[in-house]
Amino acid sequence: QSNLGCNPRVFELLGCKTFQLVDKNQYVMNNFSQNEIVFYHNLADLLDKIRYYLEEKSDRNKIAENGYNKVIENHTFKTRVMEIIKVIN
Repeated sequence: QSNLGCNPRVFELLGCKTFQLVDKNQYVMNNFSQNEIVFYHNLADLLDKIRYYLEEKSDRNKIAENGYNKVIENHTFKTRVMEIIKVIN
């Protein structure tokens, strides 16, 4: 697990307003809350959350919407390029 980044798929899926249930990646945990993306801690927790979110469509949709809003506000390509330029300077 890395604090330096994550798979770009995390941002791509959120940008499509898609619910995500992910393992504990420190970078993702530092940048998103449980209201924007759902983390699981172990196999039992994963299975519990799968069961819950399969039934609770409104909760799933709200989390997906929150994640989408976070991405378009803070994690666009423009934001990333500006961060790279800042580091280079």
